[in-house]
Amino acid sequence: MNIARIVGGTLQAHEAARPENGQNSVRFNLEITINLKETEPKDLSAMLESLTRLIGPSLGRGRACCHINVEPVIKSDAAKIAA
Repeated sequence: MNIARIVGGTLQAHEAARPENGQNSVRFNLEITINLKETEPKDLSAMLESLTRLIGPSLGRGRACCHINVEPVIKSDAAKIAA
């Protein structure tokens, strides 16, 4: 993914708005919604580990919150045979 495309423009435009002393870096507020259906357990685990690694430092500094809802999908053997 290209961050410039996501924020609508180029990062150079955001960099230009930075104060002369350079003490403050450009920052963005981000909200992500992910809806995955019938994900394999190993893929779910890998995704959660990656997400935790990504936002972990921000969680520790109180700059992020994370809410995850996971619901098991149980298919009966009859449904597997019919498919």
